[in-house]
Amino acid sequence: MTEVGIASAYPQFLGWYGSSLQASTAIAIGPLAAVTAGWLWGPLTRRFGVERAAGAALTGWCLGTAMLGLFYQHYPAVAITRFAHGFFAAGFAAVPFIALTKSAGSTPERARLLGRLEATASAGSLCGPIAVGAGLVLAPRPVLLVTATVTGLLYASARRASGRLDLLQHTDNRQPGVARLPRGRIHLLALPIAVASAAALLLSASETLVPTVAEAAFGEPLLGKGAAMLFEVTVLVGILLKARSATVSPGTPVWLTALLLATWALHRFGEPAILGSLLVAGIGIGALVSIGNTLATRSTRGFEETGMGIYATLRITGSFAGPLVMNLPFPGILVTLAGVSAVTVLAIWRSLRRDDNHPPAVERKRLAVRPVAGNRVEAGRG
Repeated sequence: MTEVGIASAYPQFLGWYGSSLQASTAIAIGPLAAVTAGWLWGPLTRRFGVERAAGAALTGWCLGTAMLGLFYQHYPAVAITRFAHGFFAAGFAAVPFIALTKSAGSTPERARLLGRLEATASAGSLCGPIAVGAGLVLAPRPVLLVTATVTGLLYASARRASGRLDLLQHTDNRQPGVARLPRGRIHLLALPIAVASAAALLLSASETLVPTVAEAAFGEPLLGKGAAMLFEVTVLVGILLKARSATVSPGTPVWLTALLLATWALHRFGEPAILGSLLVAGIGIGALVSIGNTLATRSTRGFEETGMGIYATLRITGSFAGPLVMNLPFPGILVTLAGVSAVTVLAIWRSLRRDDNHPPAVERKRLAVRPVAGNRVEAGRG
């Protein structure tokens, strides 16, 4: 909610600093810090535990938000604050992924929990332009200070209500090597990160394209904001529908690719036809987000802290490329988005082939030696 709200306040940053470069970097420094330094939250969670890492991330994020509210008109202070803000925001995003992945036993249960997490994030994105973006227009300092204070109070209240956050205590930091990323196994995360980054690219590009098309169709900025909120609703529907099942297949990106190509073919019928097709495509994009999470939970078994920390951080990279796609000539942008969706078809297909031919690393280790009658052991088929 806060990041989307800050991004929507670009005109206000431009008015405060009088420079488009400073206004854009004030917004972009946060996500940049999240991607470049956010991977540290995996090792920090493994070292200090999920509960302490969550507390540190929330505390640092709240302080960063408050400092941003105090010095929002001074670019040097904002640049420094936004970097720290982004670093703690990465923990804000990564630690829940780690906690839910550690707490859930089966893949379907993990898919459901991560689906709920993504649904919550989508709800925040839907509210961001109104709750925070509009607040930065009317009263920037009080809005940011209240956001920081309320977030801190909600977290403190949740801790008191649940005792010691039993959900987050499944991490055992005294078992050396269990949660570490195995040597030479970084490639296990390549496919989930590729799918999640592609989904983030499609989402961020569509979030920019939908209000642009709607405003061109109806000539009213408020209707463009309404179309953007409606698109977020369809994305939320796609996340919830896919989160009900842990199965992964290339079917979703296949029909999403076909729909984006059909949208390109419909551009000659005017903006309303394009807008309707993009709103339907939001369901497929939301489902693709859930598919990336499911692939990540399968690939990080046995090293959830490091693996999910890296995944939750690097999947943000697609969000940077999405708005840049808008520089392409229209309607070529739709062909580009269809190409990105087609790439996920190949990635998911490759992931399914790998799972069929090779059991997960933890399963291979478990099956490598199997006790039998007496004191003998025999090699298991792996």
